[in-house]
Amino acid sequence: MKTLKSYEKYFENKIVTDIDLSNKGLTELPKLPKSLKKLICYNNKIIELPELPKNLEYLDCYNNNLTELPELPESLEYLECDENSLSKLSELPELPESLKDLYCSNNYLSELPELSKNLKELYCDFNQLIKLPELSKKLNTLNCANNNLTELPELPDSLGILRCNNNNLTNLPELPEKLEELDCSNNDLSELPELPESLKYLSCDGNNLPYNDLNSYWKWYYEQHPDEKAAKDFNI
Repeated sequence: MKTLKSYEKYFENKIVTDIDLSNKGLTELPKLPKSLKKLICYNNKIIELPELPKNLEYLDCYNNNLTELPELPESLEYLECDENSLSKLSELPELPESLKDLYCSNNYLSELPELSKNLKELYCDFNQLIKLPELSKKLNTLNCANNNLTELPELPDSLGILRCNNNNLTNLPELPEKLEELDCSNNDLSELPELPESLKYLSCDGNNLPYNDLNSYWKWYYEQHPDEKAAKDFNI
């Protein structure tokens, strides 16, 4: 098994852009080369990350023992830090504007910093969140299941997948016209907003609703609005 010094010696005076140190039983990382753009170090026992190179674009530190992250470089586009012991993502009030994919599930987060306007994927399920910040208008997927949310922010038109099950939601905001998947099961909902015709999957059991999936919703909807084109097009 290589030592930290042997890794550092190997990186010395080399232009290294990608490093994979996953599944090596490490408790810490060596000093990282300045040329590094991609760092993979998941499935270790790392307690603290070293200073991150300024040009880093990709960081996967999934399943470690991290309680905090170092300052995130402005170049970062991908961050996966699921299954750690993080109570916050950043000491700064906002995440890097370059960030497109954020996976921070299974931590102890009670809030998120201001999100990048370029964010497309957000997985923050299994935390202790009580509210979400404003969402990117480019967001495709939002998974905020298994938190303590009582409301959701305005949903962007770009959103295709929404998983907000197992929260304390009493209502949902207007749903995007392009939404294809909605899981809002196990909340305190007594009604849903109008569902878009693009929706292909619905799970809403565990609420105070007269339906629990897409088929039963459209049957109910047809009974309430027999002349509505949306119900007729569903061929019930």
